[in-house]
Amino acid sequence: NGLAVALSAKRNKIYRELIMNSIEIVNDIRTVCLSGNKMTEKERVEIVFGIRPKLKKMNKQLKRLTRAVKYTTMGDVWMEIDEGARPTKANKAEIAAAAKRRWKQVGKNVN
Repeated sequence: NGLAVALSAKRNKIYRELIMNSIEIVNDIRTVCLSGNKMTEKERVEIVFGIRPKLKKMNKQLKRLTRAVKYTTMGDVWMEIDEGARPTKANKAEIAAAAKRRWKQVGKNVN
């Protein structure tokens, strides 16, 4: 399932966001704790208090990634590729039929 998430263009975005957010957090911690730079107390406090919202964001992304890995199959990736290969039409009946088809497919995969 992790491979399916990595292969899916839409879901792969979660991996990239998570990595970039993690790098930002590590750089902030490195700036505050490990660098020999002279910083005012105000600058240090701003950076430290900026880490918590980033950690919250990272936690939400981890939850999204967990759900994506749990519920994404290679069949979903194939359907995403297959749907993208067809010309799209703004016809409500076809949109509803495609949604119903995807819903049935997901229903078959549920244990």
